[in-house]
Amino acid sequence: MQTSNHKMNIARLATLGIFFLLAVPTRAAGPDILVSDLPFIVVYNTTGGISAYGIATTSCNIGDAPASWFDDPIAPDGNLHPVIAQNLYRYENDRFEQIGMSWVKHGFCGINDPGCNGLTCQATDCDSLGVGCSDTYAAITNANQVRLGPRSEVNASTGEFPYPFTSPSFAGGLARRLQVSTDALDPSLHPTARYFGEGQYVSQDDAQSGNGLNTIAYREAIVTGPNGGGWSTTFVDVTTAGVPAILAWAALDPGVQMTAIDIPNDGRLNLAWRVQDCGTNCWSYEYLLHNQTSDRSVGTFAVPFASGVSVTSIGFHDIDYHSDEVLDSTDWVSSQSACNLEWATTPFATDPLANALRWGTAYNFRFIANSPPVVADISIGLFKPGTPTTMTVSALAPSSACSSGDVNCDAVVDLIDFAQFQSCFGTSISGVQDPCATFDTDCSSTVDLIDFAAFLPNLDGP
Repeated sequence: MQTSNHKMNIARLATLGIFFLLAVPTRAAGPDILVSDLPFIVVYNTTGGISAYGIATTSCNIGDAPASWFDDPIAPDGNLHPVIAQNLYRYENDRFEQIGMSWVKHGFCGINDPGCNGLTCQATDCDSLGVGCSDTYAAITNANQVRLGPRSEVNASTGEFPYPFTSPSFAGGLARRLQVSTDALDPSLHPTARYFGEGQYVSQDDAQSGNGLNTIAYREAIVTGPNGGGWSTTFVDVTTAGVPAILAWAALDPGVQMTAIDIPNDGRLNLAWRVQDCGTNCWSYEYLLHNQTSDRSVGTFAVPFASGVSVTSIGFHDIDYHSDEVLDSTDWVSSQSACNLEWATTPFATDPLANALRWGTAYNFRFIANSPPVVADISIGLFKPGTPTTMTVSALAPSSACSSGDVNCDAVVDLIDFAQFQSCFGTSISGVQDPCATFDTDCSSTVDLIDFAAFLPNLDGP
């Protein structure tokens, strides 16, 4: 069964070096909210090709202090409660994409139930979740439109948000809930697809205690049949607690590699990638960047490649905001230089509400190249002002199709290549298809003495 394969592949995640995987029930200092279970997923309404869902969530305080659960709109500490985001992802044809998102449900009244990872519940009152206690919000509660507020008001790094939250008028059963296109779930259109629901909490005292990275979980869902023009779904297998849904991609596909990126004085990004040989001189590159808790967000994503590499089939996938959320949903634009492929949204200085990769979302970047992969530095530009402006992470990117300076790809840099170098010396590179591009080692768009110094040691060698 597919779910059994998923269970077996969970074990291989330990070999990926992803240190955020461990969500063990040890007592951290301060409140520590673990998302321990996603019990149910329910469809509520379908209109105009869009369905609205709710995901039930169970939280569990594995810290050594109660977690605040205040929600009094008059009291100054009314925003000391969790907010809950719900997402849906699809795995299909070796790709993992986000296909649904909700506004955030504002929590209220910690129930203080037992059953928190085997810990003894030290129950408190309704304004907090006691040490060792759990709290479950039903799907209908997490889909309560009146309690759903904009994601844009939440700083996932600090857990801060205004309260009462902004609540524009709305109508109908879709507004603010987890929205998914009915076509995205249609079994006839996606016969091999697998789906994963995700629930993420953001809480101020939890985040500011340094315990905000395990407030997330995912669980596989299946489509069970038609329902009012949409599709009913149900969860299967067990919840993978304390980690984001992007981990499911690595669990399902041994070719996927991952790394976590912690931004100083901010939050966490997770980058996963897969490179697949697609035939003669053809490699498919797929990157998935997930913003787990970064408030500064991401505005650019750049992949380097060696001079002379040809890049085609450039693609981008994101998830659109909805229900009068003030954030823009315009797709990122790609641009290509001699040695770099970059995607970017509108800069913060131009539009602070531009479609940056914000917390609780994941964007895909993809292309096909005529070069095999090597380890290279991926550049991730942060959207909001601050220091640093860019994060660099090692991942796979296209290498040169041939050795440096081997213009005819015969595995020898010889006098034939030297003659070509002479004809290219001092010329400007017209583009990646220019035969002189392989000599432009520093990507300056000119073949000069710097390139000669790099070419000379390879002469008469492989």
